[in-house]
Amino acid sequence: MTMADRIVVMDQGRIAQVGTPEEVYHAPASPFVATFMGADNTIALRIGEGPAGRQVEAGPHHAAVPIERAAPAGPVTAYFRDDVARIERPDHQTSDEIMLKGMIAVRSYPGGHYRYAVAVGEREFTVRDTRLLDVGTPVGLCLPTRALHLFPDNGASTRSN
Repeated sequence: MTMADRIVVMDQGRIAQVGTPEEVYHAPASPFVATFMGADNTIALRIGEGPAGRQVEAGPHHAAVPIERAAPAGPVTAYFRDDVARIERPDHQTSDEIMLKGMIAVRSYPGGHYRYAVAVGEREFTVRDTRLLDVGTPVGLCLPTRALHLFPDNGASTRSN
């Protein structure tokens, strides 16, 4: 990634994506490439039509949120990296983020930042933060819609949140 001007990601001997490091990192072409590039948090969502266009429909742990970019309609799996998610207060609200209400379940310190597992319902999502937060603290896990890699749900075993 640091030395190449173009990279090729292979999946079981087949080319999964060719592009600049930035293209592959920020716009993975498939769930495999998204996971390979570090977006290993996933959440099942549903994209529908809202008053102002496409929106992420409300779920059991989040409100409906407008989405201001192209997105496949219907059930999707959203992939995101732990460095794009953000921990806020549980009552935090913004118009361009999905805010999941959860709780700090696990904390570790790999150096330079804390790594948290935030429990939302029966799922846990990893996120980095520089603040020291106690296990058991209620939090809001904010996911900017622009940072989500959305792929139509292929019926895989991704659980809904």
